[in-house]
Amino acid sequence: MFFNDGVPVAGAMSTASEYPNGWTMYVQVDDITEAMQRVTAAGGSVAAGPIPIADMGTMAVILDPAGAVFGLWAPGTFSGFPLEGRTGAPVWFELYSKNYAGAQAFYSSVFGWTFDVMSDTDQFRYSTVSVAGERVLGLMDFSAEMHSAMPSYWNIYVSVANCDDAAAAAVAHGGELIMAPTDTPKGRMAAVKDPDGSVFSLMQAK
Repeated sequence: MFFNDGVPVAGAMSTASEYPNGWTMYVQVDDITEAMQRVTAAGGSVAAGPIPIADMGTMAVILDPAGAVFGLWAPGTFSGFPLEGRTGAPVWFELYSKNYAGAQAFYSSVFGWTFDVMSDTDQFRYSTVSVAGERVLGLMDFSAEMHSAMPSYWNIYVSVANCDDAAAAAVAHGGELIMAPTDTPKGRMAAVKDPDGSVFSLMQAK
């Protein structure tokens, strides 16, 4: 487990050699068996699980219909990290999907999510989902030719105090800069790849 000021913010584990390294976004569910049934009924598949993790909870690894990987978590003693925008913790999750409309239908069916459309043009199609009145994740249309070499995937944004400093630290510790720090309407962002090849983003709020 990874902690930030005593608060759990992430975890790490070894994977089988046939699976690529990467960060996994987990969605909390009450009943993991029922959630897995909803996944398959909606066109997704179960890659692994259910897997009990001591008394902490039970996990499963899921592929959505477009191939994006994410996890299910049914809590035991561990309910997950708080969604409070803590520096050094995940602060935003974004799905880049080759099947934008299909992703909306799948996640709505499995989790009951409602998508709020931010943009709906051929150049940029994007929507968000809120939990308890707080926007926590986004969905981007990734079907354009410019993204043809990339698969559908979930991206995790980590909150940082200074995006430029964090990006430089990532490179200094053996990482690779995928997208240089850039100013956006939501703040300054960068994308990096860690030494094992896992990609994630940095977000410095405005």
